[in-house]
Amino acid sequence: LEFPDDYEGKVTATLIRSNQNISGRKSVLYIHGFNDYFFHPHLAAGFHQQEFNFFALDLRKYGRSLLPH
Repeated sequence: LEFPDDYEGKVTATLIRSNQNISGRKSVLYIHGFNDYFFHPHLAAGFHQQEFNFFALDLRKYGRSLLPH
């Protein structure tokens, strides 16, 4: 996901999906808190056990969304 540039340049967020998601299930979107990132497999596993698909968002400047500036 791309956003308008900020004072450091390009800004992105990255949507991540579990490879164990199954079409037709309800879904959960995990949005981490400040100074965190995703992927925590134990969280995905817990939701899969409850029959939910699991997605996560690496917010700007964290995890997979960290860009060199």
